Parts: sequence; C-alpha cells; structure tokens
Amino acid sequence: HGREHSFPTRRSSDLLETKFKVSLIDPSYVDTAVKQIKMLVNRFKDLPYVATVEGRDEPHIPIIQGKIADMGPKQREWDREVREKYGFGRYSTPAPNDPSYAATEKDRPFQWIAFNRWMSDKYLASKMLMYKAVKEEAPNLVYIPCDFWFMSGFDPYDYSLFGRCGDMVSCDPYASSAEIREGRGIYNHGFGTKLMIDLSGKPCVTVVQA
Repeated sequence: HGREHSFPTRRSSDLLETKFKVSLIDPSYVDTAVKQIKMLVNRFKDLPYVATVEGRDEPHIPIIQGKIADMGPKQREWDREVREKYGFGRYSTPAPNDPSYAATEKDRPFQWIAFNRWMSDKYLASKMLMYKAVKEEAPNLVYIPCDFWFMSGFDPYDYSLFGRCGDMVSCDPYASSAEIREGRGIYNHGFGTKLMIDLSGKPCVTVVQA
C-alpha cells in the first residue's frame, strides 16, 4: 500500500513472518504485471489449449489504514489525488484506524464516495494497460480483466466501464453463503451474471460456487 518500511537486522526466520503487501494500483505492481503478461502470453499463445488470459481473482483496493501523518510517500500522493481530483478539495482518503477520523463523522460518506471513485478509475486504468499488453502480443486470446467478488455484496467499481478493458467479464457469487434471509439469496448466480452483462455489455463468465 505504499507504506514506508525499515529493515532492521533480523534472523531470516523472523523475516519470513513479516507480511509486506503492495497495492494492485501501485505503479511498480502494474509495470511488473504488464511485463509478466507479455512474457507468459508469448510463451503460451500458440498452444492449442490456451484460449484466455484472466487477471486478478477478487481484486480489492483497501483504504489506507492508520494516521495520515504515518503515510508513506505513495500514500500521501494518493491521498492528495483523492482530495484534489475526486473530493472537491475537501474529502480525502478515509482512515478508520486513525483516532482523529471519528471527528469527521459528517464528512465520512463523502470521503467514501471520493475514494471509491478514485479507486475504480485507478484499477480500470491498470486493467487497460494489461488488456493492451495481451492484445499486442496475441490479438486472438480472450482477456478477462479479473474475477469480481460477488458474495454478500460487491466492491463499488464502475462495472459499466470494465467492458472497455476486456473481451469478457467475470464474477463469483456464492448462492448458499448469500442466503442470509428467506428466498433466493442476495447476490445469486443469476443476479450477478445479469448485472455484469447489463452493465459491461460483454459476455460474463460466472464461477458457480455454492
């Protein structure tokens, strides 16, 4: 997530227990993913049983946790971008673990709207680069940008735009897990499939899980 880390001297076994994550929209991650896509597509594109290239399973762009003062340089850059381009100069990235966040109760809905619009655009831009990479190397391969989580809800991406960065879309509802009230469930396979097709204008691969 762009957080600054220090690496004190430790035993190798201790380092294995330390978790470091990188955001799916971090430029370093996106650049590496594009290079890997080109390498893998060139390696497998002529095999008769390879027809599709599929991106990240259940992509999620988490908010920045903790105090804004503790952000790394990339987080501070993103926070400014959310505020200036999506938050009307006022509403920045939500920081639920920051004690001072409780003082912004009245601004919270607007912070979430600003962040989610920024998050969706950033992820869409990364998928456009990966789609282009696939098509440049193998125009006949089908690219599925990602498989969206559709269990008891779904992340607020602008799904209507994902038809631009892929040949198909995909979602994975869990009908039985979503059955939190009597009836057919909340986000079942039929609902998820129709929603994705209607919004994206592309065929949908639905991962049938129950």
